[in-house]
Amino acid sequence: MHFADSDFPLRLSYEGSTFVNSAEYQGRLKESRQMGVELIGEDSAEADAEIIALTCRMLLASGLQEFQVSVGEVNFYKALADKSGLDEESTETIRELISNKNFFGVAEVLDGTKAAPAVKEAMQKLPQLFGSAEIFDAAEAFALGEREKSAVARLRRIHEILCAKGLDRYVSFDFGLLSKYNYYTGIIFSAFTYGTGEPVARGGRYDLLLGHFGRENPAVGVGLYIDQLTSSLIRQGISYGEPAKETDTSDGCKV
Repeated sequence: MHFADSDFPLRLSYEGSTFVNSAEYQGRLKESRQMGVELIGEDSAEADAEIIALTCRMLLASGLQEFQVSVGEVNFYKALADKSGLDEESTETIRELISNKNFFGVAEVLDGTKAAPAVKEAMQKLPQLFGSAEIFDAAEAFALGEREKSAVARLRRIHEILCAKGLDRYVSFDFGLLSKYNYYTGIIFSAFTYGTGEPVARGGRYDLLLGHFGRENPAVGVGLYIDQLTSSLIRQGISYGEPAKETDTSDGCKV
């Protein structure tokens, strides 16, 4: 709303308190500290990789040495859900089961439905499609249409770029990484490390969200959770201001 006349793409950063309202808080707001970056006006794998690379470098700059950024692509599941012919409640239930890696639960929900056998098989396989870049070949075997194939191709390209930047060692891929928030339209990712059971960063692509605020623009961003990050640093015995050195792994990266 404040940058309608600006030249795009825009790269914006922020830092401040966020407030979450949940039923478990009994009407109270949970305050947490967050900082982040948004890249607005660029719809490309290069933009996605830029934000993921920046996430890795922020975590390295904090002093973390061991972390993993898990990257998914929501269009793979959305395409299968559209092909399934199931109602919204069923697809949401399956989404949650996939997110929890509960492939037995997925099979139980799909049992007796009119979804095509190939769609059922692909949905049941999604919780197991995670790991390094080698998982792309397995995912392509369950890509039933162009949307699924495009999702795999997008992640392949992101991996190539991260390899060239020497950051691939910090990244894995997960086709079962999904979100209850429907505004994500492409990649989605979470960063994990030791010392906290929650992600220290989350991000993704949300190409349709900004249209609700005055101007449609593709966008991708990341939020870094300061409370979880500082807790992890303390528990790992890492002093602030001692960034880890990046390791160049590009020469051994398979693309």
